Amino acid sequence: MTEIEQLKQELSYYSVLAYNRILVSSAGGNDSARIGDSDEFLITASGLSLGDTKPENLITINAKAEKIAGPEGFKPSKESRMHAAIYILRPDVKAIFHLHPRYCNALSILGETIRPVTVSAKAKLGNVPLLPESMPGSDELLRDVRNAIPTLDASVHTLLLACHGIVSMGASIMEAYLRADLVEETAHLVYLTKYRLS
Repeated sequence: MTEIEQLKQELSYYSVLAYNRILVSSAGGNDSARIGDSDEFLITASGLSLGDTKPENLITINAKAEKIAGPEGFKPSKESRMHAAIYILRPDVKAIFHLHPRYCNALSILGETIRPVTVSAKAKLGNVPLLPESMPGSDELLRDVRNAIPTLDASVHTLLLACHGIVSMGASIMEAYLRADLVEETAHLVYLTKYRLS
């Protein structure tokens, strides 16, 4: 198996896992991976559920978020520009998961960010900045992410998008996925402890 085939297998596996963990629903969310040390990236297809991701329906894009390879009839995610911008601004990032976890969204709707309330979150999660609300795939979202990334400490790996979900970054596909999973678990605990029914 070639390096890119292995990358496609891994990205597909964690895409389906994210869907099965209910970190995203319907045809929402998207994730991507850098190909080696290049400025080319694999990304999930627009309009396709992450639960249906397969190696053969992943798309290759360049730093301008243009499709350069992939199956006919499939388009890259509408968030491709955001993914490409993060990769260019953060050469250390090898994978990105943009998901719509319900408790992360609930806290962002309430205007709150996600505090690291467990020892695991304190060790691994760190600061999770809250970005303003903007429409998926919009110029405003791209601008906000581009403006935020250079101002953040390199230890920051997850952004909370108001009313829209999260963007988790990692040095590998597994790391980016696990960070997304941890931030949703942490958001769930924050929600339960702060807004529990009496």
